Amino acid sequence: MANAKLAYRRYRELVSGERWDALAARGASAQRCLWASTWTKDPAHRDVRYVEGLIGPETITTMPQPTLRAFQDNGRVEPTLERGLGDAERLLERLADVGLDYDAVTATLEREESRRLRPRSGRCSIALRAQRGPARAKDRRDSSHRRTASGACMRSQRPRRRYGEGALQQSETAAPSSVEGTGSRREFDQPPATAWSATPGPGERLLSDGRAR
Repeated sequence: MANAKLAYRRYRELVSGERWDALAARGASAQRCLWASTWTKDPAHRDVRYVEGLIGPETITTMPQPTLRAFQDNGRVEPTLERGLGDAERLLERLADVGLDYDAVTATLEREESRRLRPRSGRCSIALRAQRGPARAKDRRDSSHRRTASGACMRSQRPRRRYGEGALQQSETAAPSSVEGTGSRREFDQPPATAWSATPGPGERLLSDGRAR
């Protein structure tokens, strides 16, 4: 608990001041301290000893169900993390006096915890990849469907022009198209600039400028 109190003090130093304010203004967010395995192993202590002693802003505590229920029954909610910092410092100093290498202990704990959690992390990664595969396949199917639907929509909206007997006819295809006139036929590579005819067909009328529409 003394170690956690000093770590929390360092955390508060890192997420305050001008440097942090500049980072926060650019969208930086603080990673909260997380206290794990906070149930009491020694039955001589209160069953919520570590939960009560590690309460502070911007922190997360994980605990098993029995500890959670015990805290709901008799836990005290008050900010305790920033209390007793002087006592925490003196405790670590006394550890050094009796020959306990604090840095070596913490390094050993980190290695052991990483080794213990590695199989769980691997299983989690496998589960995530298994879920990601079907999700990606669905995304590809949806994307293909959207492209197909978009293409069909564009084709359905392409203008189709038909004219009366003896008038010009325009093909939809990009291949060389046919233009049919009265008693004649010729090929061209590009659609004609105009689709007007001077010869009105059935149902068409002759405009004042002599064109049929």
